[in-house]
Amino acid sequence: MYENPLLTTCDAPALTSISDRLYVDLNTALTSLGIPLLTHIGGGSTITRNTSLADCFEALLAQLVGYTGTVTIGSNGMSCP
Repeated sequence: MYENPLLTTCDAPALTSISDRLYVDLNTALTSLGIPLLTHIGGGSTITRNTSLADCFEALLAQLVGYTGTVTIGSNGMSCP
């Protein structure tokens, strides 16, 4: 998801695998990214510059099984409470 200024939520409750990379960048209204069952990402992961989203992704990283790819998380709008 790249540069969708009107996107406020992204919920994919049944998503378990992404074959390439997870890229969430410049979605200025995004406040929620719900991917609770995701356990596999085939490429790198980038969640950056989403100015309404908090940097709370420790749970997401913990649920990935055997993931050794590059993870870039930051410059989102709010700190994790």
